[in-house]
This record gives sequence, C-alpha cells and structure tokens, in this order.
Amino acid sequence: MYEFIVKNWELVFLIGIIILGSIGYIEKISNFQWSRQWLIALLLLFLLISVGQVKLSLESNREIELLETKLEDSRTELAELRKRTSPRTLAKHQRDKLIEELEHFEMRYPIVVACRFMDNESYNYAEDLLLVFKEANWAVGKINRSFLDDIESDVIVATTNDEQEAVANRVARLLNSVEVECKQQSIRENSLSGIQPNALYLIVGAKQD
Repeated sequence: MYEFIVKNWELVFLIGIIILGSIGYIEKISNFQWSRQWLIALLLLFLLISVGQVKLSLESNREIELLETKLEDSRTELAELRKRTSPRTLAKHQRDKLIEELEHFEMRYPIVVACRFMDNESYNYAEDLLLVFKEANWAVGKINRSFLDDIESDVIVATTNDEQEAVANRVARLLNSVEVECKQQSIRENSLSGIQPNALYLIVGAKQD
C-alpha cells in the first residue's frame, strides 16, 4: 500500500487536495468542525508521502546513474574488442594524407612491401600500404609474402644500405603521424626471402593482440 502511494504520489496528492477542499466545503455548509487531531493526521500523511517520494526519486536516480555507468563501460569494452578483432585498414583521411606527403619526397627508393608469411590480414593491410605508395608515384613491386619474424609494431621500415636512413626515418615519421604504428629497424638475416638491393622495405607484421 505504501509503495503504491509513493509511486503514485501525484494522484494521491490530487485526491488529498480534493478531500481537504471537500472537508472545508462541508464545514462551511453544515457548520461541522473537524477536530484538530484529524487535520494534523492528514497533514502528517501528506508529509510522509512527500518524504517517501523524494527517497524513491533519489534511489531511482542512483539506479539510473549505475546503469548509465555500466552501459558506458560496455560500450568501451565493445569498442576495444572491435579494435582487437577487426582487420587493419587505412581510412580515407589516412590515405589522403599519406599520398599528399609522399608525392613531395624528393629522394625516393624502390619500395618493396612485405607481409607476414601465411597471414591474410597482414597481406591485406600490406596491399593498402602498397597502393598508397603506388598512387604517390613511387616505384613498387609485388608484395613479398615470406616474412617470418614477429615485430613489435604494425609496420617496420628496413633499409638495404646506409644511404636510405634519412628517407626511411621520414617515411616512419609520416606513417606514425597518421596513426600507423611504425618503427625503423633492421631485419634478421634470412627472415625475408629475395631481398632486393637498393630497395626500401616496408614490412607489415601480424596484428597485435
């Protein structure tokens, strides 16, 4: 009964106003006087209902805040799960920025894009990167699918001679600027087959967990 009154306090309050008005009208036309105790009891009842409504509202607000927090946490976890499980790809703004910047490189070397051996996700991402260099008018060949090692970033830039260091550093910085995690490092001997002299290697590793 109390719960019903609290949840429907507006209706109860309206009925109470009608009752009080009716009491006043009856007193007026019949000269009947309600005792002060009855009036105090009615006032206390309405006060109790009001306090109960405030308490219920506060509890409801806390429950809503808790649910909203759980919902936000779930959304964050879902976004992280999608990021971990979705294949890597270049967004349009990344492609556009890379092409625009690569077109302005004065010093260029033939680019060989390589990917992890027997890893289709790595191959598809490597293909995205290869197309960017191709559209920027760099000399590119077919993707080398023989890389055997694990790397600590999504992509590494590897040189085949010391003269390529400056260009390799610039390419790595450019990739990082568009949120493609890239490092410049040497590769282990025999980790990649058919290494071409004077080529700059862009190697895509397996997707990081």
